[in-house]
Amino acid sequence: MQNFDIYEMVTKLITDRLEAGVVPWHMPWKTAGAMPRNMV
Repeated sequence: MQNFDIYEMVTKLITDRLEAGVVPWHMPWKTAGAMPRNMV
């Protein structure tokens, strides 16, 4: 069984997406100017 390194996996995922032109921290939805709501 190979060693599993979560840090290496996450780093590779982020660098692969950055190289593909994806900004992983960009908000993928629109707020449309609505006021924030507490759903509780």
